[in-house]
Amino acid sequence: MGDDSKRLFLEFAKRGQDSQMEDLLNDNKALLNSQDSLGNTALHWAASGGHEDCVDWLISVGANVNLQAQSGDTPLHKAAWKQNPGCCKSLVKAGAKTNARNKEGKLPLDFARNSEETKRALIPEQKAAEETNPLLRALAAAANSPVTD
Repeated sequence: MGDDSKRLFLEFAKRGQDSQMEDLLNDNKALLNSQDSLGNTALHWAASGGHEDCVDWLISVGANVNLQAQSGDTPLHKAAWKQNPGCCKSLVKAGAKTNARNKEGKLPLDFARNSEETKRALIPEQKAAEETNPLLRALAAAANSPVTD
C-alpha cells in the first residue's frame, strides 16, 4: 500500500470526503482499516470530525468499528470526545462496543461530558428507556431482584 494513498485516504476522512475515499478504495481495499502513526483509521478521523455521512459510508463498506488506536481509543471514543451524537448512534448501531476501555481505562461514555444527546446515543435504547421512564425503571428493578417467599 502506498504511503501517499494512505495519507490521502486519511486526509479525505478528516474532511468527510467519502466520494474521494471511494475512488482510492476502489484501487486499494487495504486502505479501509489502514492506520496512521498513532493507530487512527479513517473511521476514527471521520467520527472525530463529526462527518456522519462519511462514518455511515465507511461502516457500509466494512470498516472495523472496534479497532483501537495506540491510545486504546475506538472510533466511538473519538465521536463521544468530540460530542458527535449522530456518529455515536451510527457506530453503536453498527456494533461498536460501548464498554470498550482505552489505555486510561475510560469508556466512550466518560467522554460525553455534559452532552445529554451524546450520552443518550451511547446508551442502548432499552437501558435509556428504563432510565427515563419510571414505570420501566421499576419493572427492570423488579425483574433484577431476587424472588423470596
